[in-house]
Amino acid sequence: MSLVGSSPLIAEPKRVSGRTPPRLFDIEKVMPAIKPYRRKAIRLHPTRATAPLPSNASKMGGKFHWPSSEPWPYCSESDPPPDPGIAQAEDDTSEELQQAVNEIRRPHSTAYQAMVQLRRDEFPELPWPPGSDLFQLLWCPSVHMWGNSLDTKSSQSSGARIVWRRESTVRAVLQTQSPRVPRFPLHECAFEPEDIFEYPQSVETPPAIEAAIPKLQGWFDALQPRKANDPGAEWRYSYDIAASPGTKLFGWAQWVQAVEIPTCGCGREMKLLLTCASDESNDPGVWDTVSIEPLTGKEDFHHPFGFEWGDWSNAYVFYCAAGHRINTATIVQSS
Repeated sequence: MSLVGSSPLIAEPKRVSGRTPPRLFDIEKVMPAIKPYRRKAIRLHPTRATAPLPSNASKMGGKFHWPSSEPWPYCSESDPPPDPGIAQAEDDTSEELQQAVNEIRRPHSTAYQAMVQLRRDEFPELPWPPGSDLFQLLWCPSVHMWGNSLDTKSSQSSGARIVWRRESTVRAVLQTQSPRVPRFPLHECAFEPEDIFEYPQSVETPPAIEAAIPKLQGWFDALQPRKANDPGAEWRYSYDIAASPGTKLFGWAQWVQAVEIPTCGCGREMKLLLTCASDESNDPGVWDTVSIEPLTGKEDFHHPFGFEWGDWSNAYVFYCAAGHRINTATIVQSS
């Protein structure tokens, strides 16, 4: 029996890394109405590689399994399209925001950066098009859009390029790929995938469940007291219980702003495929068993890859399987 909001994942979590600690309490026993909204996610836990990884490995950054016969792609914007957030931003007099507006409007021809590569034999749950066994996500380091950009007619949107490739067709790997970007010193990362269950943040729950969230405050206070100025049960539910932070496949989005689920050109609501996060763990102890205190490289733990989406926020990749074609859309949110 399918569940509301279910994702195309395996029946029970099988990937175990030990990185995600047990929940503060069993939310389904305390709030049974939330159970139909449970989804499975794969937390990827990117970790800086100590040596170069193979070109065909599942990873973030580094050298991708890109054929030498295919030039490395560039993102070209001679006349950046208008964005709904720019009109509002133009009225703001802050120097930082004006610089962001100018950056969005700036024409450019910039090499894409290698972001995420996934193998089919390690992540069979992806909506693989027939004949493909490598997923490759590239991202333009130039600022593109203020929030949402959607192009469901191609696999490019908001400065992203997505390739579904067959590994065996790559006879020789392109040696010169994405050049280093001074403001983004990217680090190649291996994955420690882990299957978990997630729930929607309060902004995506139906009214009846949202109204019950304040009743959880006593559970939070008893099991993990926080500072007196903590924002309360709704915030605690959304960020301590509901959707996990960090880079992950499927699950529920941990939104930075309002909910933005794109609609495919076929008219169907798209599904979350991948979340790319600037910060991998916003609260060690709640979402990660690793404590940052004894670590000398705290930056390596929080920000292993080195890329920043928005202003230290998240990028979301959505998909819709329309026949043999996979339509995709990307959204970047900033705080």
